[in-house]
Amino acid sequence: MFTNWLAQQGFEEGTILDVGCGSGDIAIAIASTFPRARIAGMDLSEPMLKFSQSGAEKAGVADRVSFRKGDAKSMPFEDKSFDVVISLNTFHLIDDPVGMLNEVERVLKPNGLLLVTDIRRSWMRLFYLPLKDALTVEQAKEIASKSKLRSHELQQGSVWLAFVVGRH
Repeated sequence: MFTNWLAQQGFEEGTILDVGCGSGDIAIAIASTFPRARIAGMDLSEPMLKFSQSGAEKAGVADRVSFRKGDAKSMPFEDKSFDVVISLNTFHLIDDPVGMLNEVERVLKPNGLLLVTDIRRSWMRLFYLPLKDALTVEQAKEIASKSKLRSHELQQGSVWLAFVVGRH
């Protein structure tokens, strides 16, 4: 998903931040697809960060992918330091999602790309319990309106939503 989206945006090289990187699979896939990209994965879980680093080494991309401990509400990065910020299924887990979007805006370069995707609360939560904690589209819109996030598009599907800042 992220590699296809980046290709559609014309991305070839630059710096990428994966917020809530978990196992590191997305960062590793991006590094494998875009050999001129440098990716930073950030997560709160030390065991997942170690697992991610090991995966990057096994995939042969550890020279371009790094993982570090960090909180989505207070990221350990300089202002305007990333060409792209991505996040998958982390947004609903953050206790201050406005703070996360503010931090995303802070670290994203002025012409940067953004794709924050998450599960969406819907009637399907009756059958799939993780959707119980997900946000509704209305909640996501309200959170974004309270944040400093630049002009963006809120896309939605039956079980997902996404904040998108892109070129196309």
